[in-house]
Amino acid sequence: TVNGLCDEQTQDLFDLQLRTPEEFKFWDGRSSDKIPYDNITWNFDYSDDETRVPPISRSDALLSASQYISTAYKTGSSYRTIECIPKSKGNCDYSFNMTADSAVESYAVKKNGVQLVNTQGVEGLIWKNHDSFMTKLLMTPFGQSCSPPNPSKRLSVGAIAGIVIACLLVLCLLLCVITMCLKRSRREEQQNQRDEEDPLRETLL
Repeated sequence: TVNGLCDEQTQDLFDLQLRTPEEFKFWDGRSSDKIPYDNITWNFDYSDDETRVPPISRSDALLSASQYISTAYKTGSSYRTIECIPKSKGNCDYSFNMTADSAVESYAVKKNGVQLVNTQGVEGLIWKNHDSFMTKLLMTPFGQSCSPPNPSKRLSVGAIAGIVIACLLVLCLLLCVITMCLKRSRREEQQNQRDEEDPLRETLL
């Protein structure tokens, strides 16, 4: 087992520890000792954007903040989430994502007891209240030597399809031009042959 909790053959241990700030203020300046749950948004999900988009039967990330806290956090408090998750096929299939504006003083993500440190700021997809949206994220790959994917640099399926269609159109245009040139060359060659075979035409000329 992993730390006595997970089956090390089929599972990895996901361990998130976060601490809330000592003070929280609403947008109008009011202070509170409680932080509304939707001011701290994090997901643990697939790293790849195309894979992360769920099938119709799914309406959230694999793990998310709202699955554990659905009311409010207390200021100046520590929270911990521990889950056994299925091992991924690749070392970097999963990632931990937290919105950059989450009301968190500090947090740490561990895999099988080892803290992950390759966190980067990216523009990415995250789930909140059973809906997904693009925003600025702090993304931590759930693996070693992983580079968090940058969704802005990815080509969507529609973009790829557009490129393929454009290439096909260009190819068809080139084939049409080549065909027209060949037909024109053939006509000119046939005309030259007729001129050479017609002595009367040559005399008249």
